[in-house]
Amino acid sequence: AIKELKSVTSYPSVTNFQDKRFVSAYVNLALAYFRVAENQSIEKKWDLSVENYSNSISEFKRVEPYLRFITQKDYGDVLHTVNYHSALAKHRVALMKKDQVMLRQAYYNWTDYVGGISVGNGVEATNKDAYLDNARIYLKQVKRRLKQSNL
Repeated sequence: AIKELKSVTSYPSVTNFQDKRFVSAYVNLALAYFRVAENQSIEKKWDLSVENYSNSISEFKRVEPYLRFITQKDYGDVLHTVNYHSALAKHRVALMKKDQVMLRQAYYNWTDYVGGISVGNGVEATNKDAYLDNARIYLKQVKRRLKQSNL
């Protein structure tokens, strides 16, 4: 999926976000990097996993200013996807690399997410509860790590 999405996002009008129809392609690319990183973590391929989580974070960050061009119908789900997976990718990288700066960023992202800023309106109620429950657990983990490091 990454290869195909990179081919789509390599066109100049898409790369520069002139063609707003392809904003979701960047979200999908970031999500593809995230999923590859998750699989690599399971396989204990830590360096590759960190690299793909980092790629995911970069793509999510790159697309964030353009989310306003997502249709109103899809906006809640896309915002949820970007914020949840970006926070989780930062969380994973912070733990794997023992990166305190990234851990602090994950803390802020989880705090915003749990505070309700980005739980999509289109996410089914049962899934929304599961995502929020997971996010609360991740937030507790990050708080504990930050406390242990005195940050």
